[in-house]
This record gives sequence, C-alpha cells and structure tokens, in this order.
Amino acid sequence: MLPKYLTHMWLFNFIGSTLIFAVGKCGADGLACYICTSDQEVADDDVPFDPLCAQDGYNGTRHRNEGDISCYTGVNYNNRNLVSKWSSGLDRPECWDHNGEYLRCYCFDDLCNDNVCEQCFANLTTTTAATTTSATTTVAATTAAITTAATTTAATTTVKSTMPTTPATGLECYSCFDCPDVDSDTPIEVNKDYLSCFIAEATLDGSTYTFRGGADDYHQEGSCLHEDGAFTCFCTHNLCNDHLT
Repeated sequence: MLPKYLTHMWLFNFIGSTLIFAVGKCGADGLACYICTSDQEVADDDVPFDPLCAQDGYNGTRHRNEGDISCYTGVNYNNRNLVSKWSSGLDRPECWDHNGEYLRCYCFDDLCNDNVCEQCFANLTTTTAATTTSATTTVAATTAAITTAATTTAATTTVKSTMPTTPATGLECYSCFDCPDVDSDTPIEVNKDYLSCFIAEATLDGSTYTFRGGADDYHQEGSCLHEDGAFTCFCTHNLCNDHLT
C-alpha cells in the first residue's frame, strides 16, 4: 500500500508495477550503512526489526544503496529504546531534529551509524542556572523583575522542537513525475485541500524517479519520513517542493 499522499497521482497506475523506493538520487555505489529498527511498529520488509538496534556498537544488518551519501541513526526523544538506522541521499548536519519526535545523527563513512546519537543528546542537555532570582529573597519584587527572571529561567530549558503553526490552505505545489528538476514549464497544481507539498524519490529497475505533488494532510515544514517504502519530504508554502529538503 502506497502512502495516501501519492495514491492520487495517475502515474502510479501508468507504471503498473511494484516500486521499490529508496533515499537519494542515482549516483555512485553509495555508502554501506547499518539498517534496522528496535520499534516493531515501524519495522517492515525494508527496515528489519532487531532489538539490538538500540545498543551502542551495533554490528548487524547492513546494506549499500546506490546514490546514498550518508548513514543515520534515529532515536525517539521520549523512549531512547526506540532506535532506527538507515541510509540517506541527504547531506544533513550531524544532529537533526526529525519532526519533533526523533533525533537523528548523520555520518558520512561506511558503517558509521553504529551508535545511538550520544553526542547529539549530550548537546541537548542544558544546566539550569543555580542562581536564585531576587523574587525568592525579596517579597516586594516587581512584576517586571519576576518576568525577567522567568524569561531567564526559560532560556536555560532545552526545547526540542517548535510547535507547528496553523497550515495555510489552497497551496500551490509542483505536480509531476520523473522530474528531478523544476523550471518554468513544470506543471503546477493548486488545490484548496492541500495542506502540504511533497517531493518523493523512487528507484525502479535501477533508475531513479522523482515525484512532486500536494498532500491533504498537514506535515511539519521540512519533515521527512520513510513510509510504505517511500522516502518523502514535506513543506508548507507555495511551490516549496522545488528541491528535496
């Protein structure tokens, strides 16, 4: 079953065969990366379940995907026993917030994603200032002083993600198949039901295809997901799906 944001595209019926989706554009041999998940709910034929995936120094299932330039480990913020490893065609920073749910750490050498993002979680840890505010010692502290102290305290707290804003409706999205680049001739579709635009990549018989279109579901700006075999990135403003996030 394909993700519902892709099923409306007539081109899937034209292809008429099972697509094997992969991250990245067709290129060199690609990196060798570990591939696994300790989360049974997301495991599938592409990402095998392995409880050892959540352990540092993982040395299990691996693959090499043509065109991939990075490996990554994704760790759930709220349950660090939920870990997934995969390869990517994206050049990301070392530490990357994925949709406010997972912290991903990217690396760029063969089998480098054997860890559990310790270095990224260490950077997220902050120390609350030990100093007390004047409000705790002076009963007559003014409202302004209390507000300033509260602001200072809030600044020391790590915020792992930004709450999404209300999505715009009636987005304009590029809508095409087998279009690795966009130009003035690329088809554009406007739909009042669109809450997100997307760009997805697929590999079929050794060739890479790029899909662009609109989705009825809201997805956070810049979020990417691997669902039902498809690797897709989303955005939420007009004609934003001109490039892979």
